Amino acid sequence: MSRPWKHPDSGYYWFRRRVPDDLRELVGKREERSSLGTRDPVEAKRLHVLKLAEIEERWSNLRKSRRSLSADEIAREAALAADAVR
Repeated sequence: MSRPWKHPDSGYYWFRRRVPDDLRELVGKREERSSLGTRDPVEAKRLHVLKLAEIEERWSNLRKSRRSLSADEIAREAALAADAVR
């Protein structure tokens, strides 16, 4: 399991996690990382768990949604997107 990473210069803790190979193209990067915004190790652990759950949920949703769309589904989604822009 990953854990908070402490930046050597600033002392702030960061979330860092390698993107799985099967999702790398969809996510568009090799690693997810973001500042946890704290120098407190206890708070960093709490925030890290929350961020990890968020990332894992997003990756799970990306894995579920990987399927081919029919021409009708593409047209329906395009129409919904066009309506949202207007």
